[in-house]
Amino acid sequence: MAHAQLNAVLGQLRQLSVLADGSLTDAQLLERFLHQQDEAAFATLVKRHGPLVQKVCWRVLHHVQDAEDAFQATFLVLARNMASIRKRETLASWLHGAAYRTALRAKRDAGRRQYHEREFQRMHHKQPPLDEAWCELQAVLDEETANLPEKYRIVFVLCCLESKSKPEAATLLGLKEGTVSSRLAHARKLMQQRLTRRGLTLSAVLGAVALSETTSPAALPALLVRATAKAALTFRTQAVEATVGISPRIIALAEGVSKTMTIAKFKSLTILVLTLTSLTVAAGVLAQREAVLQEPSAPRSLQAHEKPVSKRNAGKPSANRDEAKAEMLTVVGRVVDPQGKPVAGADVTLWWHLGYEGYYRMWHPRTLKPLHPRLGAVSDDEGRFRFTFSPSEIDDGPMNMWEGRWKSAQVVAAAKGYGPGWALAEDIRKGELTIPLAESNVPIKGRIVDLQGRPVAGARVRVIRLERGGDFIKDFLWQTYWTGLSVKAATDEAGTFTLTGLGAGRKALVVFEGPTIAQQFASLDTSVKADKEKSYFPLGDVVVKPTKYIVGTIRAKDTGKPLAGVVVYGEEDAFRREVRSVTDQNGRYRLVGLPKAERYKLTVYCPESQSYLATFKQRADTEGLKPITADFELRRGIPLAFRMIDKETRQPVRGTVQYTPLQSNPLYHEAEAEWEAGLCPTREFERIHMPDAAGVFHLVAYPGPGIVTAWAKYGRPYLPARPTPAETERYIKGTFMLGGFLELSEGYRVVDTDKSDKLLTFDIELDPGRTVKGSLLGPDSKPVQGATAYGLNYHPSNRRDVDYSSQHERRQLQSADFTVDRLDAREARTISFFHRDRKLIGHSVMRGDENRSLMVRMEPWGALTGSLVDEQGTPLADVRVNLRVPSLPEPGLVMLQEFRTDKEGRFHIEGLVPDLKHELTLNGDAAKKVILSAGDRLKELSVRAGEVKDLGDVLVKRDDK
Repeated sequence: MAHAQLNAVLGQLRQLSVLADGSLTDAQLLERFLHQQDEAAFATLVKRHGPLVQKVCWRVLHHVQDAEDAFQATFLVLARNMASIRKRETLASWLHGAAYRTALRAKRDAGRRQYHEREFQRMHHKQPPLDEAWCELQAVLDEETANLPEKYRIVFVLCCLESKSKPEAATLLGLKEGTVSSRLAHARKLMQQRLTRRGLTLSAVLGAVALSETTSPAALPALLVRATAKAALTFRTQAVEATVGISPRIIALAEGVSKTMTIAKFKSLTILVLTLTSLTVAAGVLAQREAVLQEPSAPRSLQAHEKPVSKRNAGKPSANRDEAKAEMLTVVGRVVDPQGKPVAGADVTLWWHLGYEGYYRMWHPRTLKPLHPRLGAVSDDEGRFRFTFSPSEIDDGPMNMWEGRWKSAQVVAAAKGYGPGWALAEDIRKGELTIPLAESNVPIKGRIVDLQGRPVAGARVRVIRLERGGDFIKDFLWQTYWTGLSVKAATDEAGTFTLTGLGAGRKALVVFEGPTIAQQFASLDTSVKADKEKSYFPLGDVVVKPTKYIVGTIRAKDTGKPLAGVVVYGEEDAFRREVRSVTDQNGRYRLVGLPKAERYKLTVYCPESQSYLATFKQRADTEGLKPITADFELRRGIPLAFRMIDKETRQPVRGTVQYTPLQSNPLYHEAEAEWEAGLCPTREFERIHMPDAAGVFHLVAYPGPGIVTAWAKYGRPYLPARPTPAETERYIKGTFMLGGFLELSEGYRVVDTDKSDKLLTFDIELDPGRTVKGSLLGPDSKPVQGATAYGLNYHPSNRRDVDYSSQHERRQLQSADFTVDRLDAREARTISFFHRDRKLIGHSVMRGDENRSLMVRMEPWGALTGSLVDEQGTPLADVRVNLRVPSLPEPGLVMLQEFRTDKEGRFHIEGLVPDLKHELTLNGDAAKKVILSAGDRLKELSVRAGEVKDLGDVLVKRDDK
């Protein structure tokens, strides 16, 4: 009997494993539920499509409880009607329509209930209202999506609303990727045509939907998924009156929608029968007419949807090459123990956050949202695992803003009895991963006591990061929990705690915290061997200080109403954002974890959806441990929603933006805008903003003049930002740092408005400049292959890089052809080439207005020799000699190498362009602060092609600083 029960349990576990790995299609899951009443299969469908249904319900209702009721009712409708779904591979499209109809019915029913109005008023201050215009835009999207023809609606829902790649959609639908691409293009075209009639654009509507993501409910709670699946099974298998545990309101809603769908099907069937009957009669009449007339019928014209779709931006660079490829990356590997033996049952997760430390000021409010690892797979008996993920899953973060940001994600393996192991995701390109787990170390035991030595009960130890080496990228694990990590929830009455799962040879940064103590950080080193006589590593007593409570209320300055969901940090930098509190529905907060100090610095961040500006405040200490009161009034800002787009392709560009009020803004010099009074730049200037999945940036600007600056992080290069003379004179002139800062960015937008009640939307255009192709010819007029190019992709910001010449712009050419990017007609640029083996050199000064291919002739380079001596005739050894051509614009002429004088003071410099005037400069001993000067002796030097000119002894004067 026990054996049979064990087999049943194992079978159920295997079934859950199959469902969890995502290998079953929607059709297979529907079959399991339909014929086997498999509740787990339905739960998988809820988890898979729940986010789409949740967003549709939210966009229509904008009310938490109503949206949740509509969500559950939608899946009850699915449970009741799944047998009649003909194309089960298009379940996402079916659910979108069902969710939209259910939400509309819920909205109508809500309007009939008087008590709902009172409930709505009660809830309204908890959930900040969205701008009415944006709510309307979101409703329009779902309405028009529901009206699309089926074959276009499904690809639009999958690709535009569920953010699936074209290859993913093609796999789900069993279509070719090209078919999905053409249908998606036509779906977007149909949507644009329909929206144009309403005076809207598709990009604006999708932007509104992207904006709603920040205010819609967070990820699906596991409890809601389980409750929905259980309700669906009950709703399908039992009579309506027997559905115990399901809200009557939800049942009524689901029943109403199901009846409507049945009536609609009946109407469709009736219309079909009548149509067929009419066609039969008409066919007979037409046959008789055709027999009399005997005229050939005209050829059928192509329907609008059958016409080929023009690929306007075919071949153009994409905003994100990883996402453009939309490839599904496969992670294959083995989990082994410290001796190399396979480990079965290890959890393998994907983790792409590399830590907040050092990015507190510049990375908010993204840090408001908790991050969780993505479960990839569980290792089998041979320790092997396999799972896939899309690069589009990886969010942009402070450490992965570059192209191919998925490469910095970490594949983490963990199992009980070991410490975790991890590898960078970029290593999957090298083949199968082998992730060794760390040897299990003995538990760490310690005791938390107060300043009087008394035990502190109810405190806990929390891991912030784990280290196995010194490489910040490869050796730091910022995942804060994993299988095998065991922390006793709270210290016992004796103040003791036990910590396991770190692994031997590791360092862990932990924080000790509790309701009555100040937070305290400590580094635990597990490489220290424990006493052989003990089964644990004794940490000893951790002495903690009492906490100083800070309480207060946060309100809106314009209305005086309390603000909920506002995050308050205490000593944000020193305490790594670990000391924090969030205001309740009455705007109240209570900050716990700061020790007693002379002054306390508090920083406040409001959710962007509420459009109130961040600020900070300092408070002096009070007597003893008496709580400090710090109330805030937040100023309403200007909500911005905008994109960076390529001026040529009109496609979104991924990158970062920064914002600051300008010095002409009266709020610039107020304490709420600065880190300290009178200190530049502003707090906002140091914050970095990233776009959402749709490429839309969201931030809140100060009323009055301000500026947004934009940087593209990867993809094609762009020209530096150039403000107009009028904008420079009115806004930028005299503003701290902006005079030279703007040229480092690729785009900007001046924001000057006081209308804080409206969302401001716009695009920041990035100009790629002109591209010119060319080729190299030698002295014999034959192509020169294998040359090194310099300046092909120059940006003014590179001049600030001390290693610019050797790292950024040297490019080895495989053929005689080259391409010059980012040419600006307003500014000339020097492009230079050299061929070391053949001692050839060439250059061209380009202005970006060339109308044809460029031909650059290379000639034998010249050389200079000579000796440097001081006023006593002593040779100057180890002096660096620099070569430049003053007449050439940036980036100038490439230097072949670093030239230094030998012990006799002699130098030999190669790489001079024939017939151009060169100049040599000298670098003395920087450590000894010595300046060397040869006057005009080393200026306006020229050579002929192939000439080696000897300058003889050059007198150099020394000037000691």
